[in-house]
Amino acid sequence: MRTLDQTIPNVFGAMAAMRSPQKNAIILASRIQVDARRLFYALSLPEYMEAWVQPPDPEEELVFESVTRERFQIDVYRAGARRASVHGSTFVGSRTKIRYVWKTIHPKGVTHTAVDLWVLGGLDRYVVGLRHCGFREMTEQAWHRRMWGRSMQRLGSLIGTG
Repeated sequence: MRTLDQTIPNVFGAMAAMRSPQKNAIILASRIQVDARRLFYALSLPEYMEAWVQPPDPEEELVFESVTRERFQIDVYRAGARRASVHGSTFVGSRTKIRYVWKTIHPKGVTHTAVDLWVLGGLDRYVVGLRHCGFREMTEQAWHRRMWGRSMQRLGSLIGTG
């Protein structure tokens, strides 16, 4: 199994890459005042992701299943019917670099995307940077942009201390 260090450059290079334009990419950053260990667990363990990852629409529901310590499935429901499934894997490069590889199965087909997370800072004050790229359609990108926006807010309110 390849580690994240083998798939993306160092943190500083990754942050520079986040700022460079990329077609169909979502780029977000969030400041969080939190214990480093709590932040790492929230970002890297599927059973903790369930607490902060939010659907983009309040009428949708996300149902999580941890397959293994590194693999998870998220089913998206609307009006009681499953609309899509995300089969994800987590690759931890360090406490500052995490990648989710997503395979989204939806009515229009299958999309493979990657979510890169970088954690910068210290002394319980951090910036979490997120880049999600690889979307085939703008509707997929828009759905995920709303999801990540709500999720990053939830992450800060759930585990933040300030």
